[in-house]
Amino acid sequence: MNNYQSENLEVNLYKLNTYPIILIFLNIIFHFVPFERKSLAPDDYSLLTYNRNSENYFLDFFERPIQLYYFDLQYWLIGDSAFFGFLILILTSSILIVTVYYLFLLLINENKLSFVFSIFYLVFYSKLAIYNNLINAHIILVSSFYIMSLIFFIKYSDDKKVFLLLISLFLYFISIFFYEIGIFLPLILTFFYKKVPLKTLSIYFI
Repeated sequence: MNNYQSENLEVNLYKLNTYPIILIFLNIIFHFVPFERKSLAPDDYSLLTYNRNSENYFLDFFERPIQLYYFDLQYWLIGDSAFFGFLILILTSSILIVTVYYLFLLLINENKLSFVFSIFYLVFYSKLAIYNNLINAHIILVSSFYIMSLIFFIKYSDDKKVFLLLISLFLYFISIFFYEIGIFLPLILTFFYKKVPLKTLSIYFI
């Protein structure tokens, strides 16, 4: 590798590390400043404190068992604290915007353009209501899991490394038992990602 290539690599690595940090900062500025929550909203509080009394959510609530385990963990960690709920919203939304950025980067392979598209996604008007209610934190988080699953699947389709497919499948199955908003993701991949054999995609439906 010559000096020119080495310098370019260092610049690219710098950009890859810098853009997500900038996006996290913009996420906080756009959605969480100067908003302040003195207490949880009634829906937030009732969802967190609801007595679910189950030894195995997979048996009793098969459609979304991981979501209920998440609620229990969240309540155990923060109780009914509005401040810590506020921090969870910042954390989950920051994870989401970073995964969105890397998805764009993977698809178009251009740092600046991926950054711009991520900003458009970040400032979309619907985020204001979603990002300021703790009841939506699990939806924000599971959206990140679906995007991560897609990222690893695309990388598998390029590199044909089985461990990338396994990670993608793991994230996908975690996600559908968390919140089923992306359950048709394999179908979308089947129709729109022709470079992957249909036989491989069928694994998602097992």
